Amino acid sequence: MVSSMSNAGSPHQIAGAFGDAQLPFVPVAVSTIASLRVAINRRVKNKIPLGDETGWLRAGRTFKNRELAPEDFIEEVSSGFAFCPWLGGYRHPSNFRCMQVLAVDVDSGPTIDDVLAHNFFQNYGWFIYTTLSHKPDAHRFRVVFLLARPIDTAERMKLAYSGIRLLLGGGLRSINAAHMFYGSEDCDLYRVGHVLPMEQLDYLIELGQAAMVCRAYIQTQWRNLNRQRLFHASDRRAIKRKMLDACYTYGD
Repeated sequence: MVSSMSNAGSPHQIAGAFGDAQLPFVPVAVSTIASLRVAINRRVKNKIPLGDETGWLRAGRTFKNRELAPEDFIEEVSSGFAFCPWLGGYRHPSNFRCMQVLAVDVDSGPTIDDVLAHNFFQNYGWFIYTTLSHKPDAHRFRVVFLLARPIDTAERMKLAYSGIRLLLGGGLRSINAAHMFYGSEDCDLYRVGHVLPMEQLDYLIELGQAAMVCRAYIQTQWRNLNRQRLFHASDRRAIKRKMLDACYTYGD
């Protein structure tokens, strides 16, 4: 599979204020945001062990909606505490209220240096932190964006997650609007310190819509290939890779 760090990641440019003139791009600093809306769970530190059903049930009901200064949010994450959107009940998409942080897990393919060099992250990224499974020869990390304003619908949140995953190498797998992200105690932090403007969020949502269409198309074609058995398994896998590559070049 080709890397998803393609030219699809080229950020939209902000139109100039005078006629057709284009103003020089100036990133928006995180310091312009006094507080952000996110839910924190201090009863989930680093990771819930596999098979701990009680821990999962407890975690779903113990998130607290918070308004935090950006630095305080980084402190919560680097202390190992989990985060998710503001909720109006237990952690479920139907209880989604809003979210001002957009995060994506990168577990294969791009390295931290790849993402740091990516135009979209350079212009609009906030910070990267390593997860517990990160190793020097196998990068596992989370990329975090601070939104200029909170996302206020579950559908837009889900599409934004899909868009940023497609853009930065998280794959086409869909995650729900109430997704929980683990913190990582004593993680390595890489800061850029910028805000994601609303027009760039709209761009990610557009990418998310494309990712959902691609995913549905690939699933349909894959089912048909498996049902018909017209190709050997290795040939079917090659066809699937080509379909994925076509999705990752969206916007070129």
